[in-house]
Amino acid sequence: MNALAGRLGRVACFVAVTATAACGSDSKDSPVEPDGGAGPEKLAVTADYLHRTLSFIDFEKIVSDPTAGTAARQEELDLSQYEQPPYGVKLTPDGRTAVVTHSAGFFIVPGASQLLLGDPTVPTGPSKVLIIDVASKTVRAELDVDTGAAGISITHDGKLAFVTHTGTSNMSVIDIEAGAIKQVVDIGGSFAEAVEVDETDTVGVITCLNDGLAKSARTFAVADPGTLSDSIPLQNDAAGVAFFPGTKTAFVVLAYAPVLSPLSGIVLVDASDPLAPVKLGEERWTDAIYVAFEAFAEPRRGTVFMPVSHEANLEMREYALEGDHVTIKNRWPVTQLRGFGPFGTAFDRNGRMLMTLPGNREIAVLDIRDGKSFTAPWFPEPGPMGIDLY
Repeated sequence: MNALAGRLGRVACFVAVTATAACGSDSKDSPVEPDGGAGPEKLAVTADYLHRTLSFIDFEKIVSDPTAGTAARQEELDLSQYEQPPYGVKLTPDGRTAVVTHSAGFFIVPGASQLLLGDPTVPTGPSKVLIIDVASKTVRAELDVDTGAAGISITHDGKLAFVTHTGTSNMSVIDIEAGAIKQVVDIGGSFAEAVEVDETDTVGVITCLNDGLAKSARTFAVADPGTLSDSIPLQNDAAGVAFFPGTKTAFVVLAYAPVLSPLSGIVLVDASDPLAPVKLGEERWTDAIYVAFEAFAEPRRGTVFMPVSHEANLEMREYALEGDHVTIKNRWPVTQLRGFGPFGTAFDRNGRMLMTLPGNREIAVLDIRDGKSFTAPWFPEPGPMGIDLY
């Protein structure tokens, strides 16, 4: 059994878990009112995968009108000239620059695109990272990078982007202003999916495969990304990662796969010393099969959010850090899934979320203030994938 075979097991099981049940309506914990603020971000940007565009979306319109769908788009950037489609997108904190990965990502696993997206024709070939000026909707730089460019993390000063690669053992460090690859780091493993830096731009965490099929995490100093810690064995197919706000404690999603990870869950890693990380609490869900992929921090609430599916029912969970373990603070039902669950999530300061559902060809909207949710139709081609707000 090789690494790709293990990955195929995960994605096949994802479909089996999420494709058979009707959307539940069980009562959940009452949502907590989000912090106040000056007002929501006005535009969202999505990577429209096989439609091969970036969409710039009127945020207020898409969150308020369930029928709007693609009519909420204000502008688009045609990216069809590139061999690979747009996969992930992240914006610099000032909203002026978008970093976009063009690749098959984890769909390089044989059969994964058909299982998760219902489409077997995902193109393969060299990956690129595009640096895009948001105001003019123009490509400022295009960078040739390793196979399977996937996860993106941007430092909070907007200077550096860290990009993982599912097809090699490397992580690219990109100078955003210069539009150039600053460094290529050998992570000593393969199939890296997620990377994240803490809010002080001091430490980072990357998840990858090591020692055959064993998934692990490694930490690094942002100032010296070429020097990584030893592998932190997780014995699970880890995916997304986020730092709890105000801490150097990383929340790592333990994904479900029948070969690698019969039980999904969460693990916490203290990355205070990037060369000597400490594995803290670990939780594996034993009551049922759950599928999770990503996690993201919400600084205004001091928590981490994670979308989770069970028998095709998608819910959003909010986790609070308590010492060396986490507790579920809130949970909200969202929608029923067809195939692949949320790939990306974006969150405004007033408690409204957008989630990309590429298997559904929809964007899900959730307002955590009242728990209301709906889905907005998107393009007929698989997507969207990445999403961000500015």
